Amino acid sequence: MAQEATTPQPAKNDGQPNVRELEMLKKQCEENMNGWKRALADYENLRREVAARTAEMREYHVMQVTADILPVVDTLREALTHIPPEQHATPWYQGLVQIGKQWEQFAKKYGVEQIESAGEQFDPQLHEAISTSRNESKPHEEIVTVHQHGYTLNGKMIRPAKVTVNKLDSKK
Repeated sequence: MAQEATTPQPAKNDGQPNVRELEMLKKQCEENMNGWKRALADYENLRREVAARTAEMREYHVMQVTADILPVVDTLREALTHIPPEQHATPWYQGLVQIGKQWEQFAKKYGVEQIESAGEQFDPQLHEAISTSRNESKPHEEIVTVHQHGYTLNGKMIRPAKVTVNKLDSKK
């Protein structure tokens, strides 16, 4: 036999509400309201957590795709530096330049930033020194040549810039 609902029914006593029953109903109402508020708060917390995890995963995937495509960008840049100036008006050269512009649009859209290096002070968190040079006219540890550009995404390193650093003997 099925159990009946436990919600108390008001007593029939000349239309006057039973105070005890009203208190019970009020308490039950408050318990239900508190439960709904907790459930709503839990849902909002879950929604925020899922949004944060989704953003984190998106950033991770952008970093991975960018890291995978950077060698192609490097090769394109290198190829463009070896094309003679008299060829710069040709359609195929302009097509290569357009590919470079598309890379820049991609980087901007997803927040990928190139690390500025030439002429900057060497920073081991941003740069990887692959060689040194000695030039008295430049400051100690200034970057003199950028061999490969570095990139970050929202302040996180994708790839450090590979550079040549000016090294002067320290004076005693």
